[in-house]
Amino acid sequence: MEGVMTGIKPRESFQDKGMSNEMAEQVKNVRNRMNLVDAVAGAGASPLGNPLTQFLLQTGANLISGESAGGTKLQELVGATRKPLAAAIKQQQLKDLSRRKLAATLIAKTGGSDVAKMERKAKRISEITNRPYKEVLTDVINQSLYADPKAPGTILQQEKTAYRKNLLAPDMYGRRRKPEEATAITDAYFKVRDKKGFNLDNTMFDIPKKELAKLEPTTAKVGGKNRKAFKPSGSVVFQDDTVYYDVRGQGKYLIFDAEQNVLIPLK
Repeated sequence: MEGVMTGIKPRESFQDKGMSNEMAEQVKNVRNRMNLVDAVAGAGASPLGNPLTQFLLQTGANLISGESAGGTKLQELVGATRKPLAAAIKQQQLKDLSRRKLAATLIAKTGGSDVAKMERKAKRISEITNRPYKEVLTDVINQSLYADPKAPGTILQQEKTAYRKNLLAPDMYGRRRKPEEATAITDAYFKVRDKKGFNLDNTMFDIPKKELAKLEPTTAKVGGKNRKAFKPSGSVVFQDDTVYYDVRGQGKYLIFDAEQNVLIPLK
């Protein structure tokens, strides 16, 4: 309440004031869990995920470009970067959403009281070791979720289960996969997840069926030779040099070439 806010009284939270102690504790637990999801997911870590940064970048671009002005070199440059910037911001937002959903699925295995205990433990360890609180909190959560280090493959199996469960819920495109599709996509994802040279899009590993139906057969140059390829519709954002999965039939992987604007099947 200093500076321009001198003399202004903070708004009283009527919702909290009118709650019973039990309700207030439940609200506190929900808020703690929401903060915990963001901490584990790392959502918002990118500058592009910050709403103020997004506002300044996009507003700055619009002001400099001046749509009604007469085309200076600077305006041309900014105009050329406006769409890529918007696509990058959208992609970062989708990534944050995807990571939050996955983190929430994992954290759902613990109760509200467990969350509070993990936070207190992480805070004590952070104070003693001088390690960053969020880093310690992530370690504590992982220890809680994967508490059986003796069982080989436990962590991988739990990650697969969480990933498949996430696929069965409606995503940002409104897709709701069938159980057999979710299983196939999960197997395909974990098969190449750690492969060298395979860049994966965590927000959209499998191509939406509506987009698959719109893919236009074409050819692309690969190593000086013509290869079978598919041109996307333009309604879905694909990342350059990134692998995507076509779940139809036996399933296949495709890599997006931004320069040629095509999806090329991998052999």
